[in-house]
Amino acid sequence: MLEKLGRRDEAIRLVETLRSETPQDRSLAALHARLLITEGKPGLARAVLVQ
Repeated sequence: MLEKLGRRDEAIRLVETLRSETPQDRSLAALHARLLITEGKPGLARAVLVQ
């Protein structure tokens, strides 16, 4: 929802918090990577998916 409202930075911070609580959740990792790609950070997105 935050992403659709144009609040990507806030969405990324929220996903990072959720991932710290459930680091093995691959759907959150995929969402995090997608948000990072949207922000123009494909290298960081790749690192998120490799973890």
